[in-house]
Amino acid sequence: MVELILDPGLNLNRVARPRPPFNLSVVRSGHIPASPYEVLKSPRVGEFFEEARHDYDYVVVDAPPLCSVQDCRIIAHWVDGFLLVVAAHWTPRRLVGEALSVVEPDKMLGIVFNGDDQPPSSYFGYYGYHGRPAATASPSTNGRGASRVGRAVTRVGQLLNQRRRNK
Repeated sequence: MVELILDPGLNLNRVARPRPPFNLSVVRSGHIPASPYEVLKSPRVGEFFEEARHDYDYVVVDAPPLCSVQDCRIIAHWVDGFLLVVAAHWTPRRLVGEALSVVEPDKMLGIVFNGDDQPPSSYFGYYGYHGRPAATASPSTNGRGASRVGRAVTRVGQLLNQRRRNK
């Protein structure tokens, strides 16, 4: 992405790398410039996002933490929303609170809570996560039931489409 922003001769098609068998392409961040903040302020960043929106159904950006660097505050101009990733027993509560206060409430799509060591409570059964035998699961999900990532992407897409219609 850095090279794409700094080199006007590059376009998204030249830097996006398909990742078969998934219907997914990846643009790596590239080398870390001396001043990432200054690179992100370039008008080329907006052009990159517009081109990505035109070429892809969904554009997901893996960004640094909201609180420690200014990058996300710049990116916020071009994204529809944020998913805050919180590591159980690792991310301090005050940072979660600070991150939630940094992002406009309309742009906070949700929180992903990773690494919890507590056993799942009974409410997971309602959603079909409980002990379903592998034989009854879809073959495309390796016996784990419907793809959680697929459901998450679908849900985020639904939220984004709903927000676009409401604007």
